Amino acid sequence: MRVDELFFLSVAIVLRWRLYRPFFRWLRSDRVRMDEGGLRVRRFGLWRTYLPFEKVSGWKIHGATLCILGLDGRIELRWRFDNANRMLSTVSELEARLAAHQADGMPAFERGERSTRQWLADLERKARRSAESPYRSRVLLEDAARAVNEPTLSADTRAGAAAVLIASGEHGARRRIADSLGAEAPPLLVAVAARGGEPVAEDARDALGYLTGDERRALGR
Repeated sequence: MRVDELFFLSVAIVLRWRLYRPFFRWLRSDRVRMDEGGLRVRRFGLWRTYLPFEKVSGWKIHGATLCILGLDGRIELRWRFDNANRMLSTVSELEARLAAHQADGMPAFERGERSTRQWLADLERKARRSAESPYRSRVLLEDAARAVNEPTLSADTRAGAAAVLIASGEHGARRRIADSLGAEAPPLLVAVAARGGEPVAEDARDALGYLTGDERRALGR
């Protein structure tokens, strides 16, 4: 190959790289939306996952990218911004939500290490057993009613509270759950409510795409 041909080939490669570089940068960056319980993440424009606030240890900034750190200090996601003011506003909101978030909220409703199916079955049994004692039932349902609408509690806790309210069949439980199903409701809470027959508004349905495989199987999504 002649020198002039090599030159033009090199120029063509550089120009093509400059043309496609924004696309590859977009493809590598995560699409992120913050809700009440964590971060909804879309990767490569298709794959969806959810990062709850209780699994976020902090953040750091690299240029135009906000890197979210997991509990082990590693980068869990890269959130790219085209506007510095928007990045700073997002950082402020993230800091406020992380500070307000209660990692240890109400153990009675938390999933822990159980599978989603086992966790929901245990909560339903708890609701049925508590119905045998008016006092225990009242305390449990009052706690569940508070938890389901408390945005500083974990997504697991709020979803567990919704499962208890649904299983109890208590009058007024559906109204309390409906009040919690805004556009920023965590995916698991929306899915548990939908499984219990609650109507889910169109602006909240997007959350259903961020369930884990275990959650999908347990909830029939």
